[in-house]
Amino acid sequence: MIKLEVNFDLIDKAYEAQEKYKVRRWFRENKIYNIIASFIPITHLALTLGGLESPEVALIRTATSTSINYGIWAVLDKTLETIRTKATGISPQLKAMMELVIIAEALNQIMNINTSVEGIMNAEVYQKNYKLATDGRVGILRERFIDLPITNALGNEDVTSVKEEHLIGSKKYVLTLDKPVEQKEYKFAYNM
Repeated sequence: MIKLEVNFDLIDKAYEAQEKYKVRRWFRENKIYNIIASFIPITHLALTLGGLESPEVALIRTATSTSINYGIWAVLDKTLETIRTKATGISPQLKAMMELVIIAEALNQIMNINTSVEGIMNAEVYQKNYKLATDGRVGILRERFIDLPITNALGNEDVTSVKEEHLIGSKKYVLTLDKPVEQKEYKFAYNM
């Protein structure tokens, strides 16, 4: 079975190229800061439960510090993104589109899947499975089965199934041409 390894989520990259959601991208790129900023409300909650701070004071301090932290971080992040876009001339959406062009060509050359960037942008996840990794890696393995529009050998539009495997927490995504295993339902003979 031919495998193609990439370092990004195919569906997320398609959403980013379409400018569908920017909040998720911001949280994904600023994970460390978001984890650190979440300790402020946790600290005030612990102080309130311990009786060292009243709930009203904890709520006011949590709301103030969270809004200031996220407000400052959002302004800095937007400023850096604007500077980066002005300096390079490449916006995050354009970068995502270029990566989709590369992956469409790789799918065509390596896996013999004739698709386009528009096909990838119209791809849909139709099944997700989670299981424990059994090949020496520790963690949870997410399998997503994606309906990917293609052009078949006769030139007609068709859909194929692509499996995307991802060990949660890693930056490695493996694409293969695969369908989910059909589950069979067994019944007792003669309605026993």
